[in-house]
Amino acid sequence: MKIKLGLMLIALLLCGCDNRQPPPKGFAGLGEQAGAFTPVVPGRVFSFPADHGVHEGFRIEWWYVTANLKDAEGRDYGVQWTLFRSALNAAPQASGHVEIDGQRYTVSGPAWLDREWSSQPLTANQTGWDWFSLHLDSGEHVMLYRMRHKDGAPYLTGTWIDAQGQAQTLHAGQISLEPLDTAEVAGRSMPVRWTIRIPGKRLDITTDALNPNAWMNLRIPYWEGPVHLSGSHSGNGYLEMTGY
Repeated sequence: MKIKLGLMLIALLLCGCDNRQPPPKGFAGLGEQAGAFTPVVPGRVFSFPADHGVHEGFRIEWWYVTANLKDAEGRDYGVQWTLFRSALNAAPQASGHVEIDGQRYTVSGPAWLDREWSSQPLTANQTGWDWFSLHLDSGEHVMLYRMRHKDGAPYLTGTWIDAQGQAQTLHAGQISLEPLDTAEVAGRSMPVRWTIRIPGKRLDITTDALNPNAWMNLRIPYWEGPVHLSGSHSGNGYLEMTGY
């Protein structure tokens, strides 16, 4: 008890040495000013089923389900499922453990948070897509998307996220995206080495697949795996390819 009391007194003394008060942010920073978002105001009348859906303009939104369950032996279980819709960092840091052949490894590194929705992923004239999410060691992040067509030039777009988190749309005329080498994977010729150029950002890199055989043999099969970057910028990322 004396040791705990001494530690508390030291902590109080250290706190007293600094009169600066940090700005209140509330739980998880949710108390920060939200002037750029739609405010919550009293007196709002709810309308269903419309209010079961998305509310644009608000900074954060989630759908939340809890369940109290039992198994056949009467043992209790709690289940929680949450779907968030919020202004999130598209490139968070991830850490944890992976286990391969009984060996456990501690891992960490950049991740990519992606959200997609569609009713018809491809039209009759579209054969598939190539998608890149890239983390540059200089702090920037790049997303590139190429939709291939049976006839005509592919649709090409992208997003450049600077080191401060500001996003800029990249248009087709600003991007050069070309396959260099292929590998035979699951009876298909897959472009696993690419060159990417974005002259306006002084980016001129080559991407190489860490595992050329990263084939996802699912009901809709596709290739997806990590890539290494070299050239004007170093880094790593992910590549997804469909329709080959």
